[in-house]
Amino acid sequence: MTRILVTESNDVLRLSIQNSLRREGYEVFAAASGQEVIDLLARNRFHLLILDYEFEGMSAPKVLEALKTEGEEPPRAMVLSSNGSAEAVQACIRAGAKDFVLKPIHVSSLVERVAKLLPKPGESATGVA
Repeated sequence: MTRILVTESNDVLRLSIQNSLRREGYEVFAAASGQEVIDLLARNRFHLLILDYEFEGMSAPKVLEALKTEGEEPPRAMVLSSNGSAEAVQACIRAGAKDFVLKPIHVSSLVERVAKLLPKPGESATGVA
């Protein structure tokens, strides 16, 4: 099953994203703080990280930079942010993010963007289950 880690400081938005992705068939884990992210990444492999740009104790670029130093192929990453400055976008892309989404977001649009980054649940990257 395709695993996604959602990190979002806004509880309502995080739950909405989780529920929408689960309805699409993804296995979704959630975190609200940097320590939760570290703990989940230590115990699980994810196909996609959806990261708030800044959350308690951590930032998306720092998480992505740390994953690059571990030697394994890091999961794909999408960053959500209300900071659309060129510096913020560039920091995330340099750190390895594949998508940068400005808030406020429509969860249905986010689900569509996830589908473009990942194979459908139950399919491999080649489209074969």
